[in-house]
Amino acid sequence: MSPQQLKRVALGLVVVMFLWGASQLLTRGGDAIEDEVVFPALDALEVDSIFIARPAEELVVLARTGADWRVNGYAASPDQVSQLFNALNASVPAQLVATNEALHARMGVDSATAKELRFVQGERTLGTFFFGNAGNVFSSAYVRRAGENRVYQYAGTLSRLVAQDVGEWRDKQVVNVEADSIGNIEVSRGRGGYTLARSDGAWRIGTSEADSAAVARLLGQFAPLTATGFPTEAQLDSADFDRPDLRVTILDLNGDTLAAMAFDSSAAAYWLRRESDGTVFRVLQWKVNQLAPADSTLR
Repeated sequence: MSPQQLKRVALGLVVVMFLWGASQLLTRGGDAIEDEVVFPALDALEVDSIFIARPAEELVVLARTGADWRVNGYAASPDQVSQLFNALNASVPAQLVATNEALHARMGVDSATAKELRFVQGERTLGTFFFGNAGNVFSSAYVRRAGENRVYQYAGTLSRLVAQDVGEWRDKQVVNVEADSIGNIEVSRGRGGYTLARSDGAWRIGTSEADSAAVARLLGQFAPLTATGFPTEAQLDSADFDRPDLRVTILDLNGDTLAAMAFDSSAAAYWLRRESDGTVFRVLQWKVNQLAPADSTLR
C-alpha cells in the first residue's frame, strides 16, 4: 500500500472515531448518569384503567371492577394482567441512551409514532410512557416518560405486553371443571351422539363399560379447557350455532349443567360458543377431537 493510501485510511479512521464520539455525547450525555428504574411500582388496586395506544391499531382499554379486569368489554386474562403489574414491580433498571429531543423520532419514542402506555386512577394519570423501536440489546426497546426528553433502553416484559392486541389480552379459558365433579358428559353430532355416565364410581357409555384410561383422558381436557383465540367480526357473523356440528354438555352428579358448548367448524378450526354467556372462542380441530372422541374409543 502506498504512503498516500495509508494517509487516506488513517484519515478515514479519524473521521469514524470523531463521529462515534459525537454520537456518544449526543445520545448518552456523558457517563455520569447511572441506569434508572423508569416505571413506578404500582399495585393493581391502585389503578382503575390502563390505556395502550398503538398507531393505526385498536385502542386497548383495561378496566378494573373490584379485583376483576376487562379489556374492551371482554373478560381479561388474569395471567396477562398479573404479568403487567409484576413487570412494573420488577424494578428492572433501564440504560439512559439519549437526552436530545431531536432523536425521539429516530428512536420511535415521539408521541406520533410510539406505543403509549398510560395508567389512570379516577381522574388522575399515574404515569404515561412511550415505547419505540427495538434497542441494540436482545428483547429491549427504547422508552421515554411523558414530558421528558430522556430516552432509555429497557429490556423488561412491558415491551412485549404493550405490543399485544385485544385478543391477546382476553381470557382464553373456556371452562375449568374438575374431573371429580363430573357425573355425565353428553356428546351430540347431528342426529347421533352418546352419553358417558358415572354410576357407583364406574363409567359406562350406553350399556357398555367404559375404558377407564380413555375416560380419564377425556375428563382431563376440561380442567381447564383453553382456547387458541377468538373470531373476527366477519368470522363470527358466518358461524352457525343454530345448527352446530357438535354439542358437548357436562353435568354434575345431580344432573345440573356445569358447562355447555356448541361447535361450528371452519376451514382450519372450530368456533366454540360457551352457552352460559355466548362467548365464542377458536379451538383447533385436533383439540375438538379430544373433547368429543368417537364413542368407540371410550368403550
